Amino acid sequence: MQKAFGLERIVEKGFCPFLLNDKEEINYVGRLPDEWYFGTDIMKSNDLARFQTWYNLNQGIIFDLKFYMVKYCANDVLILLLSVMKFRNQFKEITSIDPITRNFTLASIGLEIFRAKFLKPEQLAITPISGYSSRRSSIISNIWLSYREVQANITINREYRIGNYYADGFHVDSSTVYEFLGVCIMVVRDVFHYIEIIQ
Repeated sequence: MQKAFGLERIVEKGFCPFLLNDKEEINYVGRLPDEWYFGTDIMKSNDLARFQTWYNLNQGIIFDLKFYMVKYCANDVLILLLSVMKFRNQFKEITSIDPITRNFTLASIGLEIFRAKFLKPEQLAITPISGYSSRRSSIISNIWLSYREVQANITINREYRIGNYYADGFHVDSSTVYEFLGVCIMVVRDVFHYIEIIQ
């Protein structure tokens, strides 16, 4: 976060011997702990190089773990505060919307921007993935329709409404109705030249 918002020169986060932080060692005061306690085995190469420079410069200090942990945590909170402030200012400059006072999550911020800046008047903003219809089709029916699509190299509209009835599938170009384990209404035969029924 510090790098993302360009705060490296404003606040020095430092390095934390987090592996030394346990009940037995919480009151540790003494020489600088071994490098291993700082998690050097999981540091990225550029962080490791910075750490080794810092570690070599601080070899002679008396290290107070409790004091250092409080300082490290305070720096962490300061970095978070400055990052949030910078994010808020940049966001307001770009969108004219304050993300802090109007939203609680990044997802709600995204929706707020969409609604305020991109959604046209009298346009629905949120639609369910499968639409507003309560009709559902079976998995096996969809598998069969997908198979027919691949076999014939076509696109079949699912749950297609024909008058008061719904067909499992309908191919517009060939005017073909697809029904899987369904009942064929005889009136439909006069309207569409082909009906494929699997029973």
